[in-house]
Amino acid sequence: SFIVETNAQYATFEEALTAAEAGQTVKLLKDVTIDSNTGIILNTERNITIEGNGCTITSAINTANRATFYVQKGSLTLKNLTLNVESSTAEPWGAVISRFEGSVITFEKCKINVDG
Repeated sequence: SFIVETNAQYATFEEALTAAEAGQTVKLLKDVTIDSNTGIILNTERNITIEGNGCTITSAINTANRATFYVQKGSLTLKNLTLNVESSTAEPWGAVISRFEGSVITFEKCKINVDG
C-alpha cells in the first residue's frame, strides 16, 4: 500500500498520487513499477512530493516520446528513492522525466539508473 500525508492508505501508487492534494507528500511503503505505456502524468498545480522511503520506482520505456514522469504543471519533488528506467529508445535520458515550461522538478537524495 501507499500512504498520503493524511495517513490514508491506497492500494496503488496512481491512486495515492491522484488523492494527494496541493503540497502533500505521497510516501512509498513498497517498490513501484510504472506502466511503460502511460507513465505518471502530473498536470495540475498541486506541487506534490514523493517520499521514497528507500524504495525503488521501476519503469520500462519501449516507445519514443514516453517518460516515467510527465510534469506538465506545478512541481514534483522526488526524495530518498531509486529510479530504475529501462529504455530501448534512442535517447534513454528522455525516458526519466519530461518537464514542460513553468513546471519544476527537484531531486533530493535520489539514485537514477538508466539502462538503454
